[in-house]
Amino acid sequence: MKRTLIIALLPLILLCSSCKSKKQVLEKPDDLINRKEMVEIIAEAYLIESTVHLSPDTVNRLRLTRDFYKELFTRHHISREQFVRSIDYYIGEESSAEKLLTDASNRIGEMRKELNIPDTIATPIDPNAPEEAIDPTLMFPPQ
Repeated sequence: MKRTLIIALLPLILLCSSCKSKKQVLEKPDDLINRKEMVEIIAEAYLIESTVHLSPDTVNRLRLTRDFYKELFTRHHISREQFVRSIDYYIGEESSAEKLLTDASNRIGEMRKELNIPDTIATPIDPNAPEEAIDPTLMFPPQ
């Protein structure tokens, strides 16, 4: 499962991190998302990416992705830019990035147990469901 998480989040991390040298150490941003919340956000981002990937071809996946991330950022009271700065900071060092992804993978496992979801689930969204039926606000129940 850790390997699946890393593969699923790799495009997100590469997109967010741009082209930075491995030796480059970033300054800690003033608005850095704390590590615990970052783990939660990455775990939820994995769920977003999985949902979008499993959505029917009739769904506008770009719009769906934007809606889900907008909801994620709103729920966590962060901006996209703050998320990107925090990702850049945490992945600036390989061991830090690996620990962050391992913790996110563990959090996904916990979420699966809480929701009684088996590790090997591949239930796509109903392909006959109208696009409006996929509501990003329903993905994450209120806490």
